[in-house]
Amino acid sequence: MSKIPSPKANVNDLEPSQLEPLEPNTLIIDNPALRRGFTAVPNYILSNPSVSFGARLTYSLLLSYAWKQNSCFPGQDKLSSDLGVNKRSVVRYLQELEDLGFIKAKRRGLGQTNVYHILDVDPDKIFNQARSDNSSSPEVTPVSHQEVTPVSPHNKDQEDSEENNNSSGGANAPLGVVELLKMKGIPEKISQRLASRYNRQRVEQKADYYDFEEEINPGKIKNPPGYIRRAIEEDWGPPAGYKPKEQREAEQAEKERRRLQVEQAGAAPARSWLDWIVETHQAPDELVNLTNKLEEVIREEQPPEVYSTVASAMLIVDAEGDQVKIALASKSARSALSARADEVGAVLTSLLGRPVEVAFQVIEKPFDAL
Repeated sequence: MSKIPSPKANVNDLEPSQLEPLEPNTLIIDNPALRRGFTAVPNYILSNPSVSFGARLTYSLLLSYAWKQNSCFPGQDKLSSDLGVNKRSVVRYLQELEDLGFIKAKRRGLGQTNVYHILDVDPDKIFNQARSDNSSSPEVTPVSHQEVTPVSPHNKDQEDSEENNNSSGGANAPLGVVELLKMKGIPEKISQRLASRYNRQRVEQKADYYDFEEEINPGKIKNPPGYIRRAIEEDWGPPAGYKPKEQREAEQAEKERRRLQVEQAGAAPARSWLDWIVETHQAPDELVNLTNKLEEVIREEQPPEVYSTVASAMLIVDAEGDQVKIALASKSARSALSARADEVGAVLTSLLGRPVEVAFQVIEKPFDAL
């Protein structure tokens, strides 16, 4: 028979056989990891898309450090280790939280430690302050911060070539860049800081990456301000299939020029390539329907840039025998599908119920074809 533990025994240290005599409503934590405690994070931080993921996690760590007894707020080395990021990212996340008004740093002088305050704020009020660049601060609760002098970026030469010489915040930021960022939904104070830190070319380039993504796949990016900000700060490369704004505008202008040329010649509006190829090859409904099914699979399973390249730009013109022939409107469409010939063949095999191979042929519509 198991020995009944004394009332002073720690129930978390007992063996399962010793638990039966305990009171029915006693809560036992069997998972040792859970005994280390929890950190409650406000929902207006945890589920707020206006705050980057890294800043949210940093805020959570600040709370966990602050609520530990007999311990002080760790420095950037500890934060860097716990977050699994470099010190440069830690500095950026702390700056974001300070810009948004969730924390406040008191700097006591060169070489001395900082004192950080976790602000007691109203969520709606603090975001209004961030957008209006209001400098007033609500009541705070101080937390000690054992800190060293701020770390510099680990690629200083490259950063110096990309950032403006002005390091004073947003006071002298180029107004055109600030207005561009504000138009993209980024709060004014953060827009000023980005504009003062990074040159105009970098800011405009990353904003155009978003514009391109939105043109190709509207609504795909759920948090445009966060996308643009991270693209600027982390120097993202171009998205797949990216064309600069000037090239996109030139292509659109050429399409408009050709349309006007046709209209001025007194011709009826030009038909699409798909309408033209269906009529030219007298494609039966069965092949048109098969093409539509293939296009739908491509839309669901392939990257957006592949779908945008082949949508309404292909037609199955022959599905007899063991080879399916696909006509394509352009070389780019052929390149997109040729790289995925095996996948296309597998889809058609499933749709037709027999093994088939695929062959691609570019058939461009003559300019003067109605």
